[in-house]
Amino acid sequence: MNISDILSPVGVEQFLADYWESELLHVSRSDASYFKNLLTVAAIESHLKGGDVVFPAVQLVRANGAIPVERYTDQGRNIDPLRLLQYHREQGATVVVSQAQQEFPELRRLCRGVSKSFQIRCQANVYLSPPGNQGFLSHYDTHDVFILQLSGSKTFRFYKSDIELPFPDDTYHPELNRGTKVLEKTTLKAGDTLYIPRGMVHDALADERKSSLHITLGVFPFVVRDLLQQMVQIASERHVKYRRSIDPQQSFENISDLLGGALTEEIHTEAVSRLADEVSTESAPLSDDSTPANRPKIDLESTISILDSAYLGVERRDDRLKLRLIGQIIHFDEPMSTAVEALVQQQAMKVSSLPGLDDEQKLALCDHLLWALVLKVS
Repeated sequence: MNISDILSPVGVEQFLADYWESELLHVSRSDASYFKNLLTVAAIESHLKGGDVVFPAVQLVRANGAIPVERYTDQGRNIDPLRLLQYHREQGATVVVSQAQQEFPELRRLCRGVSKSFQIRCQANVYLSPPGNQGFLSHYDTHDVFILQLSGSKTFRFYKSDIELPFPDDTYHPELNRGTKVLEKTTLKAGDTLYIPRGMVHDALADERKSSLHITLGVFPFVVRDLLQQMVQIASERHVKYRRSIDPQQSFENISDLLGGALTEEIHTEAVSRLADEVSTESAPLSDDSTPANRPKIDLESTISILDSAYLGVERRDDRLKLRLIGQIIHFDEPMSTAVEALVQQQAMKVSSLPGLDDEQKLALCDHLLWALVLKVS
């Protein structure tokens, strides 16, 4: 499943043009099983009972009063699954699994796909709410979210917001907004998707008749401030004039001239590169379920390609090539860089056709890419 599936029948281009950062989007579907392969309540309970689950990776939340952590953890803050599930069922508390892509393979694949499509970081949180439960008071998120309703139903209510597109360090104070009129509400049923732009104040209440299970995909776009900060950082690394003390009373013209030196095309290119590196290294890493014994055998007649699900992009600087992948970055110098670049450009080729390498180097490169979990062999 990828971002196209999440938004369907709304196209990605239409979503970016009409909804991204500006409007709610509720995609209502008549197929309650649409997201059934992503996660189940049974899988969550199995994860909890499997051990090595520590607060706050899993926690209980409740809008009408917090449940002390000590009631469902031991002294090391390890989760006691029986007590946690008891409070969940009897005290009306929502179970929250944070960074769930680290624990559930289908969510890991989903987050990787979203990261690849939008070239931004993506994470998944899971919310299991008892009937009639409200996990949080009204709030806004400082990142955009896609809510995927897996089972049950949940009604989202939206309120007036005093901020548009908040920064990650902005804080919402719900006590200042109590009694605010509900401007809009929408009920998600199993199989539905809801997109909420960052900064839109909302809360949610599970249906009285059945527990609600949903996944929240949080996506973290780079904003103009990020790019400008990165450019100033690079300029400061390269030129001592940006590291000298400054008189804040300098004229605007002097400050403008000083900043102009940081806003060059070369520095912009380097800043974009660093931001792209962050997407790569902070995305959900690939996992390896294979063993050396069952890895595919490669010879000169094997046809190889870079896994599309792992690939984010390449960047060449002189003789060095940077291969950006989900969860990692690999650098290649000549002659390997030319061979990798050709493989990316042609998408698939025989090992024997890799340019600029002798046979031993060709096989060594394939082995390196295979162990990095990014090589497809056919």
